Amino acid sequence: MRNSGKPTLFPGFTLIELLVVISIIALLIGILLPALAKARTSALATKCLSNQRQVGIGLFAYAADHDGAIPRGSSAVNLGAPGVTLENTANNYLWFISTYASHGVLITNDYVSSPEVLDCPDGPEPKMTPGTLEDIGTPGAVVAVAYTFRNLDETTNDKIEDLGTNQLGGRASMLMWDVAMDVPATNVFGIPEQFNLNHRGTVTNSLYIDGHAESIPYEEEHVLFRKSDYPTLQGMLTRTDNILIRFDHAQDGGTLENAPQLP
Repeated sequence: MRNSGKPTLFPGFTLIELLVVISIIALLIGILLPALAKARTSALATKCLSNQRQVGIGLFAYAADHDGAIPRGSSAVNLGAPGVTLENTANNYLWFISTYASHGVLITNDYVSSPEVLDCPDGPEPKMTPGTLEDIGTPGAVVAVAYTFRNLDETTNDKIEDLGTNQLGGRASMLMWDVAMDVPATNVFGIPEQFNLNHRGTVTNSLYIDGHAESIPYEEEHVLFRKSDYPTLQGMLTRTDNILIRFDHAQDGGTLENAPQLP
């Protein structure tokens, strides 16, 4: 055993040698942690794709039992009418931004396996509303999740094999996607200020009427609900339509970049 005459913290190790070992361990941790975080993000993105595919299977199963129609409520609600709010209309919609109240039928009738399937596993916390996943399917429940769902008024049909057309006349094909929201402190929806982004801004997952789900690199211009969209309800609805138009266009042979847009 070495004995240099210098004080040691552990038998056989000098203080300098111990510091070197600690430095090497710290270096290895610094190298491994980003790789582990990246692997975790990738695994959760894959789980998210699986969730979306299961929602698609549930929608097809529901449609098979209901003359091809996707679950929906009344289409007569006017979003811009006085007194019409997210809380009192969410249960009447086929889909609503960040809300999945009307699709509780997929849970209560066992078309999907669990409420967790309806939410991205890599979505931010806390949720925007106090409702929890367990509340899905409860009449009047408002449950915020990390997916954005297509509204009934953003299509001209409710059949799973043909949703009709989008706001620019293109074929409507996208059903839902990972929500990305940059919410200002003051907005027409009364949502608290937040930056809502799934998968650490690496990818966006989306589900289509043919049942397939796909993952594309995240692009702010293509999917983010921006601060500038929130001052008016119409601005938010137009942004929603334009995101849908981009993804519909890409499914029909175009690209997200060259898709036409509403002014």
